[in-house]
Amino acid sequence: MSELELQKSIIQSLQGLTFNQQQKLLEFINAMVSGGEKVSSKPSKLTQFAGILSETEAKEWEDVIKDYN
Repeated sequence: MSELELQKSIIQSLQGLTFNQQQKLLEFINAMVSGGEKVSSKPSKLTQFAGILSETEAKEWEDVIKDYN
């Protein structure tokens, strides 16, 4: 799958999510992109997303984000 095909697939998948789900996904992506923040003992904003992705899905997202940078 090419990068363009992957992006199209992601956009197509987004259309199946509710508005609230899309907002949560955007928050998740923004939190992942800004991963350079210093580590805190406070719970991360990402903890609200714990367990919603399978290990395979999480790896796919990680790869997409790495490829984007």
